[in-house]
Amino acid sequence: MRPKCAKAKGRRLQQFVRDAVIGALEHCGITSEDVRSTTMGMGGEDIQLSSAAAKLWPYVVECKNVEKINIWAALRQNAHHHHRPQQRPGTEPLLVFSRNRRQPMACVRANHWDTRLRAEPFGPSEAMLQAHNRLNLWRLVDESVTTSNGMFCLHKDGVGDAYVVLPFDRFIHLSTAHLRKDGGPCRGETVPIAGPNVGACGLE
Repeated sequence: MRPKCAKAKGRRLQQFVRDAVIGALEHCGITSEDVRSTTMGMGGEDIQLSSAAAKLWPYVVECKNVEKINIWAALRQNAHHHHRPQQRPGTEPLLVFSRNRRQPMACVRANHWDTRLRAEPFGPSEAMLQAHNRLNLWRLVDESVTTSNGMFCLHKDGVGDAYVVLPFDRFIHLSTAHLRKDGGPCRGETVPIAGPNVGACGLE
């Protein structure tokens, strides 16, 4: 793919994520001035959040809209942006990936899922996947649709962080659910995301 086409493809996913975040937070006063898509080629996170938006939705976003993705390399890049000195404290890395004719997927650390986002326990068919460097990620996505509502876990050789993968539209719904209950915290109120590191995906 030509570089110009690749950038346009990446920009489309960034703009999709930007619009979804604005739509989920607009009832709290968040506008397009608070959530912006980073210019292609610039370093750092792909979605720029104002202080007000980051307090409500504290994620450092990396977007990958490619036909073939090295999931581990993308997660390392996301973690690198998350640990930059200028990054706000209390944020969480979030990878959003897609490809042609596929719905965007979100990938977040499993301990964050367990402590902040989990809506229901994983079923018996949703055991941890010991995923290696070479894996057919989209085949796992397809299989998860019939076994676990589009959700599954990744854990590289059982070492380091485990991750939960789920459809992005479900992630945005879950990650903003606390803002829709009884008025919820809105502009100016901080939403903490820190919590104990419990068993990833429900597994000890």
